[in-house]
Amino acid sequence: MKNIILSSLVCLLVFVHCTTNEKPIKGAKLDITINNENVIDSLIVYDKENSWDIMGCYRFADANMISDTLQVTQNKIYKMYFFTDGMQQELGEIYLGPNSRNAFQMDKNDPYASINFQGTYAAINNYFAYARNIENILSEQVKNGISQEDLQVELAEKKEMVLQKGKSEQISDSLVDYTKNKFEKFSSILVKKNSKYLYKRSLIGTVGNNFVFQDANKKPVSLQDYKGKYVYIDVWATWCKPCKEEYVHLKDLEAYFSDTEAIAILSVSIDKDFSTWYNYLTSALLEGTQLHCGLENPFVTFYDIGALPRFLFLDKEGKVISADEIRPSNERLKSYLQSYLKK
Repeated sequence: MKNIILSSLVCLLVFVHCTTNEKPIKGAKLDITINNENVIDSLIVYDKENSWDIMGCYRFADANMISDTLQVTQNKIYKMYFFTDGMQQELGEIYLGPNSRNAFQMDKNDPYASINFQGTYAAINNYFAYARNIENILSEQVKNGISQEDLQVELAEKKEMVLQKGKSEQISDSLVDYTKNKFEKFSSILVKKNSKYLYKRSLIGTVGNNFVFQDANKKPVSLQDYKGKYVYIDVWATWCKPCKEEYVHLKDLEAYFSDTEAIAILSVSIDKDFSTWYNYLTSALLEGTQLHCGLENPFVTFYDIGALPRFLFLDKEGKVISADEIRPSNERLKSYLQSYLKK
């Protein structure tokens, strides 16, 4: 998918074009309204089947209602994503066709549950929104904790609800089948995610500091050396762009806690090659406590390190407080860590 910077630039060009071209375009008219105070930066409609082309972009910096006409030449399903503070999230799907009028409104506090479509394809789009909201509910259940057995029951029940909704709204069999297949793929992925969530939770309270890394001079550094302090660990790699974006916030976090010895903030690279990490370390002039782990270290297996960046938090005894902690870019992190230091 195109990166956020490119998407934002294209969004601006699309917005200028659509607001300055006075001639009507044969396509899909789309009106979007976001209720309540706006925290959504923009909303983008993508054509996934056509290399994720941007069909339309709506920027909400100065208004909560925007109208546009998308150059749609055939009836088709498009993907919608919204950006909040630069972070992209999938909103759902929208069915559009040429010479159609479509609109939807949603509440920024609960976009999935509140979204409501009107216009030419309202029934289809509200059906898609219904299925997407159920997926969001299930995802939240996984985040909050649910056994695999209970999750399987929930998935079966929700799948039946989606199918019955399609029948009651007289949605075409082809679109119901499409939604069912999409839901089954989502379910398969969610079961795997839940397995990882359950494992991470099982680590809470266990000893998580029995690991040794290397510093820039290849000297061994044990996590046990930090016993007696809280330890916040940034797990990253040189190939991970989001990791590099978090580094700025990590530096700010280190500065914030620079006057206390009660907490140690470490950056641990899982780059396969030490030299790759070292070269980047020296060229980028990274500061703070920088350590190399590699992929073969038991640390990677113990914490099930996969997607990056990843953040860990250990107590003074080296036991796991969280195996998937808040990111430095989250403004809540400082007060959250501070609450532990006051104990």
